[in-house]
Amino acid sequence: MLELWRKRLRQHQAQQFKYLRLVFNDHFVIAVIFLIGALALGYANVLKLIQQSYWWGPLVIAGIYTFVLSIGHLATLFESADSTFLLPKESDLFHYLVAARKYSLLVPTLVLILTGVAVFPFAMVIAPNFSLTSGITAVIALWILKDLQLWLEFLNCYAVPGKKTAWYMEKGYFYLISFIVLGVGVYVTPIISVIAALILNLLIRRNVTNEALEGQLKFQEVIVQETGRQFRILKIYNLFTDIPSLQRSAKRRKYLDWLVNRLPKNHKQSYLYLFGRGFLRGTEYLGFYMRFLVIGTLILFFIKQLWLAVILYLLLLYLSGFQLLPFYDQYDSIVFTKLYPVAVQDKLKSFQQLLWLVLGLQWLITSIPLLVTFGLTVMSGLMVLVGLIFTGAFILGYTQMRLKN
Repeated sequence: MLELWRKRLRQHQAQQFKYLRLVFNDHFVIAVIFLIGALALGYANVLKLIQQSYWWGPLVIAGIYTFVLSIGHLATLFESADSTFLLPKESDLFHYLVAARKYSLLVPTLVLILTGVAVFPFAMVIAPNFSLTSGITAVIALWILKDLQLWLEFLNCYAVPGKKTAWYMEKGYFYLISFIVLGVGVYVTPIISVIAALILNLLIRRNVTNEALEGQLKFQEVIVQETGRQFRILKIYNLFTDIPSLQRSAKRRKYLDWLVNRLPKNHKQSYLYLFGRGFLRGTEYLGFYMRFLVIGTLILFFIKQLWLAVILYLLLLYLSGFQLLPFYDQYDSIVFTKLYPVAVQDKLKSFQQLLWLVLGLQWLITSIPLLVTFGLTVMSGLMVLVGLIFTGAFILGYTQMRLKN
């Protein structure tokens, strides 16, 4: 079973590295560097506004820590056929799942460390008696709680006949207990959090072997959970590149019918109708576009530095357009798009028209916070004009070059 795990892990990592190379291309890395710099500067400016410690500070910190615990779950790498072909080896899968649990702890550990580093300056300002030692100890407590959570998910893979599921197996109770443990630690000392988390961890781990030996592996439930976990990961990758194995779905969205009905219905603009309808009723591109639009607009309202606002303003336009580029090939696998007599040039023009509509709307909406924050001045007018020129250059220049290549 351990050899089966190693084989699947190699295949899984090869797939992840393949997609990560496509996601973290040169353009995206540069955009991320600018975004991190902008967020760091904004973070520093917010910290300067906090003049004293607050009683609710530890609660906020404990809430952030508890939220981070929700990142990363048990990666079993089970496949749909395993419920049939691995059933005779059910007793041997204990070691397989133990290896899977160890692997599942790697990425959350990195996330917990980065969270600890990011939260530390805020905790130093807003929480009384929070020091560097407290920050390190809090991360250790977080790691122990994450290890506990993965053991609980491990136990949840088994069902003991005639025995009810324990109350502590529910996710809600785990997060509530974690919030209390972390909150008390931040209020008093994180050493308390470490001790409490360690005791809870040991209490759960002593039941692992007995539960696994007495119980039966819930193949179907575990497979469904793993399928959902991998689907969520692929959806993130699909924002940056096309994922052939990802099954797409559509939603009617009746409230958007008035937009669908306004799309042109003529031969030359067949692709504009297809792209527009797919964008409005698909579950991928409209979702991330709206998130960029809403979150970006709200962030721009709170930025007071002119140069930072310009960078973020243009960065949001670029990222939205960049994420939409894979949509150009969305329907290439459908044979009817090959048979219908529409020229490739018309397809490109239709896609550029869609980008004008989508990015033009984003340019118009994200310009509002700039005009509100910096007033109706020559400088703010130039910023809006630069945004329009940037949008046009992206659609007419970069998009055409990228899609042709």
